[in-house]
Amino acid sequence: MLKIRNILILMIVILSCLFSCGRENMLNGLNQYQNTLWINAMSLYNEDMTLDAKISWLENTAKLEYSIDAFLPLTIQTRDDAFRSCLYFFISDFYWQQNEIPHAVFYMNKVRSEDYNILFDNSPLGSTVGLRLIKLKEYPELRICMYKMLLERFPDRVDELFLMYELSQLYKEQYDMKSAVEVMEQMVRISAKNKMKDDRIDMARIREEINFFYSKKDWIYKDLNKLINNIKYAIDTRNRKLLYSFIPDAFTVRFFDPTIPQWGVRELSIPSRWGRNIRFSPKFAEISTEDEVYLETTGWVFPQLTTWYFYFKRVDYPYDNNINGGWEWKGIYFGSWM
Repeated sequence: MLKIRNILILMIVILSCLFSCGRENMLNGLNQYQNTLWINAMSLYNEDMTLDAKISWLENTAKLEYSIDAFLPLTIQTRDDAFRSCLYFFISDFYWQQNEIPHAVFYMNKVRSEDYNILFDNSPLGSTVGLRLIKLKEYPELRICMYKMLLERFPDRVDELFLMYELSQLYKEQYDMKSAVEVMEQMVRISAKNKMKDDRIDMARIREEINFFYSKKDWIYKDLNKLINNIKYAIDTRNRKLLYSFIPDAFTVRFFDPTIPQWGVRELSIPSRWGRNIRFSPKFAEISTEDEVYLETTGWVFPQLTTWYFYFKRVDYPYDNNINGGWEWKGIYFGSWM
């Protein structure tokens, strides 16, 4: 039995050696085959070919699925700067498809901007590079450059209005409201000129942001109590002009019941509703929060609506430290919140 066991072990060892040697020879054979293909492919390339011919060579050679490393020496050897850009793009595309984003970004950044109009796989290099880079939220400055490049050089290949909207939002994320507003103004002009509309974009809100940026913002107070006292004074002295100076453009007049349509402040005509004794509650309503305050006022000459709640809201505008965190009078509410 021992003799048979030893024979079996010996056979297993021999078969393992044969398999290992065979696999090594197979791999060596495969590498030799790929090397032969690469040599044959390089024999079809020369520096004097036209750029179109070189791109065609690159596209055909890529189909043979060589290691991407095989193309790196050519980025140094070629004297053709435009073709070098194509090589860099080709390498970046490989890494992009492999989801190796840092490597892809590295090589996309090496594509020269003057070569962005070169067609590769039926698309301009710049168009493909730009549309990829604007997706990468970890590269905000690079994204801004790419948005601007796409809008300037490839407006016919992008959703122009929405791309401008995304750029304006990106500027806001970087707290650059001046640049954001400049883009918003372009949006308004283009939208009006070309009668463009995009349901994803609230153009009314865009116009509000533009108007707010250029406004004096002198109705905003850092001290809420001071703002309330000034409003009280304007009402007590029946000073219509002073009262309306505290009212911003975006001012709400409505019931707490959201099903009832809101009004405009001009429709309400506050001065015509002044009673002889307008009273302000000494404390805020229970529904008030740290950022939104409701103050009860009574004595208004308005049938069945003698009680008004003045609504104040904390300003959230991190682009301007002079007003951010301040307070503004944002509206008047009727009825009950209960």
